[in-house]
Amino acid sequence: MPDPAVAVKDIGRRFGEVVALGGVSLEVEGGEFVSLLGPSGCGKTTLLRIISGLDRQDEGEVWVAGREITKEPAHRRPVNLVFQRYALFPHKTVAENVAFALTLKRLPRSEIERRVEEMLELVHLPGFGRRNIDQLSGGQAQRVALARALIDDPAVLLLDEPLAALDLKLRQAMHIELREIQRRVGSTFVYVTHDQEEALVMSDRVALMESGRIVQDGAPQDVYQRPQTLFAAEFLGEANLFSGHAESDGERVLVRSGDLSLLVHGEAAQGSESWVCVRPERIRIGEVSTGDRGPNTCDGTVATVIFLGSLVRYVVDVRERSIMAEISAEDGPPPFRVGDRVRLSWDVGAGVILKE
Repeated sequence: MPDPAVAVKDIGRRFGEVVALGGVSLEVEGGEFVSLLGPSGCGKTTLLRIISGLDRQDEGEVWVAGREITKEPAHRRPVNLVFQRYALFPHKTVAENVAFALTLKRLPRSEIERRVEEMLELVHLPGFGRRNIDQLSGGQAQRVALARALIDDPAVLLLDEPLAALDLKLRQAMHIELREIQRRVGSTFVYVTHDQEEALVMSDRVALMESGRIVQDGAPQDVYQRPQTLFAAEFLGEANLFSGHAESDGERVLVRSGDLSLLVHGEAAQGSESWVCVRPERIRIGEVSTGDRGPNTCDGTVATVIFLGSLVRYVVDVRERSIMAEISAEDGPPPFRVGDRVRLSWDVGAGVILKE
């Protein structure tokens, strides 16, 4: 097996009494797009800066392409960093900015010009080489920063919330564009963000961070659909969370949460206090019918109806708790209104037992 493109091993970093990173280990394979996702202060930017050499860990090792670079200065590391604020040279043209790394290597002028044009084509800015930086929009400036970082073929590209300063529509367009660029060049991207949509849309893998540690690492759909902790369930999207005593038959778990019974696949110790996560889109909403209610079924009153464009979200009061359910809005006006009595139900596979 080839060496990982990036490997950090037991990285620790403290600022006085504050533990920014507590024994973090992560491997990124060549050509992967991995996002470090988490709230402010979780340690994701600190980890990125340690990989780049702009900060130093108190313990642990950093490896790139099978070579340990733990003690090497930033300028000798085979990585480039794209910042949130672009960090472009305002007195240089677009072409001069993009060419900066190659001019330091003293490559022939014709070679530099050829590669600059290739990079501008790659980031959809052909013909922009002579423009000044102050003539660019935010999205164009970020593409120039990306071209500058990619032009000398770094082993790894590190991106520190590079789209955070853009407006919503442009940021969403750049999600797709940045992912396409990464696939075309085949580079390894390590991307820092606190935006869940960015991480889920662009990444091959998401490393979810909390309080200086990685709490879950996997494909975006797995991290979202099968959260392992309360933090993961709450941070990624919307979640209905239930706690209660578990009764296990080996393959399935019945959690009794008040007068509600939740049947899920998984494992839990008999009689233990367990948490169950059910995503709103996994819950069906319909009219109340006669007959006994089995597990994963409850009746309640619609408290709120929220139109979200492609979805309609219902908040249903069920005794002393509220449960969210989401349905497609493509079939016309919402079928239920505030005050309607409804029945909620979901499949056994919709619920997830949280491990922590």
